[in-house]
Amino acid sequence: MQIKQGKTMSSLKVMSVALATLATSHAFAEPSGGALAVDESVASIDVQAEVANVLSITGMSDIDFGTISPGVGVGGEPAEEASQTMSFCVYSNGPFAVSMSSSGGLGRFNMYAPSVGNRLDYSIKLEFGESLLGGSFGYNSVAESMLDGVEYSSFSYNSAYYLDQNCNSNDGPNNNFRATFSIDSEDIKYATPAYYSDTLQITARFAPAPAV
Repeated sequence: MQIKQGKTMSSLKVMSVALATLATSHAFAEPSGGALAVDESVASIDVQAEVANVLSITGMSDIDFGTISPGVGVGGEPAEEASQTMSFCVYSNGPFAVSMSSSGGLGRFNMYAPSVGNRLDYSIKLEFGESLLGGSFGYNSVAESMLDGVEYSSFSYNSAYYLDQNCNSNDGPNNNFRATFSIDSEDIKYATPAYYSDTLQITARFAPAPAV
């Protein structure tokens, strides 16, 4: 399985700053000229800038379950659930949402084996990491089983804890998301022997809180 490399949805190196004529919604007021006066004349101008919303996803790795045995031997031992965990870092200069989508479609996460035309479902548990009381770092559950293509929000990047935009802290790298991939034992038990794969897309999107 191959997971797409971190995709910078808005370049961290490009900031759009307009100090002259902006769009109509950010139009300047007419400069106010100072009237002819004795001793003092006062004039006014507007000074404006717009900071772009930027996000990046880094630090992820591919998930490889390896060769899985159904586990049904002479004694009829049941298959065991297979699981793999990876963490990744999402940076944003504002509130954001995260979603994951399977190329297999069908509204769920699954790997496909073209040689036999079958699919093998898997699930994803998503956790968000943050600095806890006492200075330790830990993860809290966001979704025990994510839904394909559904956004989970609202998150923020702790710039006070991290030293850069890649989740590096004074305690070392601490990615702010952890995902656990699992294949149910029943799905393994009845899977057709073949090579299964999927391309998972991770999306981070700027998601400001709705106006009250």
